[in-house]
Amino acid sequence: ARFMEEHGLRVYSGPFDWVFSDARMVTHCLVDGFASFLDRPQMRLNRGKPSHALYSPMTRHTIIFNHHNPLESDEDHAHFVRCAARLNAVLACPEPKLLLLTSKPASQQSKRLDLGAVRGLFDALCARSSHFELLVVALECSAKPSSNAPLPEAILVDEADVEGGLGAVDGAVEEAVAGARARGVE
Repeated sequence: ARFMEEHGLRVYSGPFDWVFSDARMVTHCLVDGFASFLDRPQMRLNRGKPSHALYSPMTRHTIIFNHHNPLESDEDHAHFVRCAARLNAVLACPEPKLLLLTSKPASQQSKRLDLGAVRGLFDALCARSSHFELLVVALECSAKPSSNAPLPEAILVDEADVEGGLGAVDGAVEEAVAGARARGVE
């Protein structure tokens, strides 16, 4: 979110900015209209930060809301209500749009991006929206980099195809955004 804002690509807050999520969680939120996401009885405090009864196990992130507390703060909860409504309005808009999913697996997860989950997200977006491109960037982080470490995997989901490949992602987001802008996507 900070990178996008610093480069003039983020003009408003979305519901998944500054939360731990994955493609399955986002898909579920789209399908159930954010009802579970915003449901305070499903939120619990874990080490002083809100976890979620449904999404914490789904994402394997103990804490979901790392920078906000929608469980105890009415202001934070209202923020997420507005963000969810804003995303729903953007998805309903017929204008072109670029959607970005950045994925970094939780420590308990497989280090590979779940392409089935990405496919499910793409299908859910197709059911709710049109004229969009979904850019998925999977990050692979290592505490001890080595010259033999696998390169990060970048996946672009475009129309009905899911393609994947290995390659350096330096500048990939900027390049994808520039390409999308050239095609009229804002």
